[in-house]
Amino acid sequence: MDPVLELWIDDNAVPIKVRLAGLLDAHTGAAVRSVIGELLAEGHRDFALEIDGLEQPDASGFSSLVAIQRQIKSVEGSLRWSPGLFAYASVTG
Repeated sequence: MDPVLELWIDDNAVPIKVRLAGLLDAHTGAAVRSVIGELLAEGHRDFALEIDGLEQPDASGFSSLVAIQRQIKSVEGSLRWSPGLFAYASVTG
């Protein structure tokens, strides 16, 4: 069974709200990075990432979050994390 990740984007908000729920791993993380890349290509630079709905965190999921942060920072963008990041990080490690 393929991993399931739900992704919601509110691109009318400033910063753009990106909400993730489900399983974030290397495969689904690549899909999220692709979507973020499209938004960056459109000129968006400010993001709010809500990860409270993520489950089953593992090292590849956490690595995906770091890659997303680097992707946004590489174009001098900003990223705000939901408080769920701290719960996610404590499970991974």
